[in-house]
Amino acid sequence: MNKAFFSIITISLLLASSLFVYSVSSEKVHSTSTGTTLFVDDDGGAGFTSIQDAINASSDGDTVFVYNGTYNENIVINKSITLQGENKENTKIIANGVTVKIIADNVVISKFKILNDLDILDIGIRIINCNNSKIENNNIFGGNGIKILNSDNNKITNNYIVGYEYFFLTNNNEFKNNHIFEGRLSLFNSYNNIVSQNIFDGNGKNSPGISIGELSNPSDGNSITYNIIKNYRMGLDNYYADNEICYNDFVNNKENANVKYIGRTKWYHNYWGKSDRFPFDWKTHIPRLIYGLIPTYLGDLHVFNVDWHPAREPNCDFGGET
Repeated sequence: MNKAFFSIITISLLLASSLFVYSVSSEKVHSTSTGTTLFVDDDGGAGFTSIQDAINASSDGDTVFVYNGTYNENIVINKSITLQGENKENTKIIANGVTVKIIADNVVISKFKILNDLDILDIGIRIINCNNSKIENNNIFGGNGIKILNSDNNKITNNYIVGYEYFFLTNNNEFKNNHIFEGRLSLFNSYNNIVSQNIFDGNGKNSPGISIGELSNPSDGNSITYNIIKNYRMGLDNYYADNEICYNDFVNNKENANVKYIGRTKWYHNYWGKSDRFPFDWKTHIPRLIYGLIPTYLGDLHVFNVDWHPAREPNCDFGGET
């Protein structure tokens, strides 16, 4: 009887102590079947006050959850984790240089306000030499809002971005449902990317909204569809390339589109703000076209750069915005 009684007491104490340890530590780390969640609070109410410290303590498959606050630090993500803010207006990461650098595959970043001083050398988020990451539901303010280098199969969706976006040596990425203000998207040496259902608002900036390729950095197989491109000096620059540019709305640009060299890009059913068949000003570009037809480019006739079926009405309606 005594042994049984003491065994029951011992087991009860062990259970109680384990519950106590869990209740104390659960605010710092919460384990689930899909990984561990580490909590960050700049006021000290969680296990970490620094985002980078929580990342350093994490493992692949973990989540780092960051409470509202201001975090003045440069972040490097070198593990396959989810970095999630409490609220994209009030969970702020502020730094100069590269605010958030991703150097691991399968990273998710969501619900942050990411800021720097908007210098052209500063970058909000940089993805380099890694694949299959997701950047979603963030507000990003930087000289270069997002820069992707030599990285494939990433998804950038539902972000508000102020600044220059840049893809270089990247393939099969998806850039969708973003709102870009006073910025541009450039695709250099980048293939088979999808750019769809975005709003590009230049606010009078003296730059293109979208640039595809350069003479030394061609970009082919990209799909540019159902975007609103407005208030730029030049809506879209397309160098010698083979892309699909269809069902976009070009509105209130000084020039809607520019074909730098003759190519086989497919233009179809874009809205040019009026019933233009041609995506550029013929008076400006006829000399360039004539030069392009000498004789190296004879096989790539300029008819491939004409929108023979322009839309009479806007294609896009994102919450009433056109």
